[in-house]
Amino acid sequence: MSSASMRRANAVIRFAVLVALPERREWAKAMQAEIKHLPDAAALQFALGCLMATLLARVVTSTFILQTARWTLILGAAAWSVLNIWLAGRLAASGAASPAMLAYVAATIFALGACFAAWWGLSATAVLATPVLTLVGIVAVAADALLPSSPNNKFYQAIAIEYSAILLVALLIAIGVPRWVETRERINQ
Repeated sequence: MSSASMRRANAVIRFAVLVALPERREWAKAMQAEIKHLPDAAALQFALGCLMATLLARVVTSTFILQTARWTLILGAAAWSVLNIWLAGRLAASGAASPAMLAYVAATIFALGACFAAWWGLSATAVLATPVLTLVGIVAVAADALLPSSPNNKFYQAIAIEYSAILLVALLIAIGVPRWVETRERINQ
């Protein structure tokens, strides 16, 4: 039991017990007890199999799926905010003040979206993204008719199309994932 392979196997199996769902913890502890009766050569493979089983059991839970969706939106919105700040800085440095201001406004909106999703969950994304998507969708479709004539109109239209696509994906995640989880739970009952 003192071989390096057995020490690694014991470390892996302890981690498996640690990450096991509460209803699977006794099973993981039984596997931990069983590893002592295996040959050193088989112990690590057995421990890795136990770890994979406990991780798989955890990642298919509704809670994990919903939290993953939530954090995907939070981190995605935060990253998009940072990218908009970078874009605004580049635009301001090139003398394009109006497009730079638009990028700063977009960065603020995405940063607020990340904060609200962190505080209130996926439903906050749906509530916030819908009016913003409506506004940028209108700009994407009718920028030339709505905005005063400017050499930047095509830029605004392209940005509006890009934001519309991003917001649509965010809405699909914010609305679709909870509905999918709910349907999955209903089917599994």
